Amino acid sequence: TTTAEALQRELGLPLRTIGEFRNTLFDEEASWQALGDALRSYDCPAKSLADCTLLVTTGLNHWYRLTLADFQHVVTVKLVAPKRVLHQRRKTRSPHDDGWFPYHITRRQFIEMAQPLVAKLPADLTFDTSKTSTTEIVAAISAHIRAAIKA
Repeated sequence: TTTAEALQRELGLPLRTIGEFRNTLFDEEASWQALGDALRSYDCPAKSLADCTLLVTTGLNHWYRLTLADFQHVVTVKLVAPKRVLHQRRKTRSPHDDGWFPYHITRRQFIEMAQPLVAKLPADLTFDTSKTSTTEIVAAISAHIRAAIKA
C-alpha cells in the first residue's frame, strides 16, 4: 500500500483496492464485479496517463483474473519480500486496518499461504521491497507506465 500510495502521488492517478468494495458489500463475487465496473469507467485502452488507474491486490484471487480479462493494457507489478519482513510489517499494522477479510484465516496465515503462490505469478516488473527503496520502485514503475502509454 505504501508503494501504491507513493505511485498515486507521483502519477496523480486514482487508486482502487478490492478492500474498498469488500468493506461495503461483504461479498467476494459482488466486490470483484463492482471493482470491475469501476475500472471499466476509465477509458481503455489508455491513450494518456489520465486514462489510467492503479489497482492494488495480491493477484491470487480467481476473480482478479476474471475482472481484468477484458483489459488489453495491464501493467503488473509484483512486490516481494522475505517472510520475516512481511511478518514484521504485519505486526506494525493496526488490527483495525484489516477491514473485512473473506478467507476466514488470519493475515499471518494468509502470508504463509500466499508467498509461495505469489512467487509463481507472472509480472511485468518485480521488486524485492527489502532490497529496493520505495522511491526507486516508484521511479521504475512510473517510467514503465509512461513508456507503455507512448508505445
